Amino acid sequence: MDIIFPYSRKRKEFGKHCTFTVQGPETVWEDRPNQSRKQKYDVIKMIPVAVQAVPQKSEHDCNTEIVVPSQRGMMHLEGGWPKDIDPTQPDSLNMFRKKVERDENFLLQLLSRANSSTSVVNQNLSLDIYQTYFSDYQADVKEDAPKATIQAVFRDPFPHQRRWAKNIAWHPEIKTRLAAAYSILKFQSTSADLPIASHVWDINNPNNRLYDLHPTSPLCSIQYNFKDSNIIAGGCYNGVLQLWDPRKGSQPYDKTPLEVSHHDPIYKVQWLQSKTGTECATVSSDGTVKWWDTRHFDKPVEQMDLLNKLDMSKLNGTSMDYDPAQGPSKFMIGTEQGLVLSCNRKAKTSAEKVTPPFFGHIGPVYSVQRNPFHSRFFMSVGDWTVKLWIDDLRSPMISTPSDSVYLSAGQWSPTKPSLLFTAKENGYFDIYDVITQKFILSQQVTETPNIGLSALEVQNTGKLIATGGKNGSIYIHELSDSLCQITDTEKTDVLNVLEREAKREKNVDARKKEQQLKERQAAKLEGGGGGGDARTPSASGNRTSTPGGFGVSEGLGTMGSQTQQALERPKTKASRKVVEEEEDEDAIDEIDEGELGDVEKEFMEKVKVDEDEEDEEEQAQEGGEGEEEGGEEGEEEEGGEEGEEGGEEGEEEQ
Repeated sequence: MDIIFPYSRKRKEFGKHCTFTVQGPETVWEDRPNQSRKQKYDVIKMIPVAVQAVPQKSEHDCNTEIVVPSQRGMMHLEGGWPKDIDPTQPDSLNMFRKKVERDENFLLQLLSRANSSTSVVNQNLSLDIYQTYFSDYQADVKEDAPKATIQAVFRDPFPHQRRWAKNIAWHPEIKTRLAAAYSILKFQSTSADLPIASHVWDINNPNNRLYDLHPTSPLCSIQYNFKDSNIIAGGCYNGVLQLWDPRKGSQPYDKTPLEVSHHDPIYKVQWLQSKTGTECATVSSDGTVKWWDTRHFDKPVEQMDLLNKLDMSKLNGTSMDYDPAQGPSKFMIGTEQGLVLSCNRKAKTSAEKVTPPFFGHIGPVYSVQRNPFHSRFFMSVGDWTVKLWIDDLRSPMISTPSDSVYLSAGQWSPTKPSLLFTAKENGYFDIYDVITQKFILSQQVTETPNIGLSALEVQNTGKLIATGGKNGSIYIHELSDSLCQITDTEKTDVLNVLEREAKREKNVDARKKEQQLKERQAAKLEGGGGGGDARTPSASGNRTSTPGGFGVSEGLGTMGSQTQQALERPKTKASRKVVEEEEDEDAIDEIDEGELGDVEKEFMEKVKVDEDEEDEEEQAQEGGEGEEEGGEEGEEEEGGEEGEEGGEEGEEEQ
């Protein structure tokens, strides 16, 4: 039987404590060798012999192979059409159907396939496999605080070169993949050993780049083909347009010849909506826009010069927007001079291809884009502000407050019509609400304010935003639900706000035109000297007769001073009315009708209506005067009537 005694107290709480002191060593006993005994013995030399009683072992290491996950997907599309038929174009489908239906064997083939398809149709009739459940269900939009969290950061593989992430393009199908163009736009900052490669990244693997793109010159712009997502187009610093297919390697498989390419960096590449999906457009600071067909890359399909219609000076393009809702031939161009151009590729004359510019910025326009929900309105980002425009006006409707730093990029939200995003030179990322006309979020992205943002791109789902810094890093932001989900009335509210601001700006512009017109009329009346108008009878060389029988000559030497003054000024209300109307018509004729907008034309029509009413009053007044004078005034020309009235008044004064 074991005796166990549990101690309830700690050891230090009972018994005598041990004390320790520090002291030097003490010799207890010493045994020295005896030299006399040592001589009686011989020292035997030891022979070392190694004996290993255990088996020899060696160290080895092994590791399992790392499994790299890859995504595979299947997309079901409408098939069975020939290669030259685009299923998204209803016109081409209808033409092909009519062509097939006119075939002689069409009815026979249709009857042969009717029996096999009857059973399938009967099954579908008994059970609707395409039934939509909960069709009236709507997800509740959370009214949480607006916020944007950084989900991933892609670092430049060459951080010591301080390259810019100049342009970003999201993959149209794989939502986690994007391509980035790296370059340095400051010519004096480039070096001979500058890396020219650009990269394709995936959010699921932010530490390693997915693909490398090796151009002949650093890329300034990049864009995925939205019809064939494997094709990537990149605009180079030397003005050459190049194409990549990652399945074929990192080298471009096609590029434009240098002699027909742009002479300056390509700031924007835009794929166009076409049947073949092989057409694209490029804009450069050399003042030209070029259209290309990737099937024939030896020369551009078309080229257009960017000219200012006011002074016919050449403009340098820095940004471009192509909106299919406006038509396949219309696009917007932002320039280095701060102007925004609305262009039409299919215009009949060269003058109609570029409309008069929209002037509102004093610095380069880095971004221009139409609202994805209301295409009549568009925004431009330049200098320190963001400005909202409408096609009918050449002045901005809404302008954000001027910031202390330059804005470098901007874009509309693809899912919320009221939000637009901006990137700034101090590394901040802002969100602006058009309805409240306030910034609802401002967030520092880069590590220090000295590192600015140079690019911004919103994913088509509206949930993720990629911003590129001037240190080569790319930051992925995830927005809260309140910043990417549209409300029930938001689209209508935005339209009401934009139309209200457009109406206000039109009224201000019409008022300004009216004041300018009045100033011209007043200046012309003052310049007339109070009555010596060239149209009055007194200033003309014609001779008129008076009821008294004497003639009024050009010199008026036979009359007194009072009579001469009476003839020089407008005699009656009707004659004064004629002088004023003629001056108004001259002032109106000075305005070029081609430069008038809708509001100005309405104002001119209103002026004409007022003139017609004044003419009626004048006729009624002249009829009354004719009755009072008793038929003394005959049906003569306007100058003769005024001369007779002047003669009568002169006689009365004498």
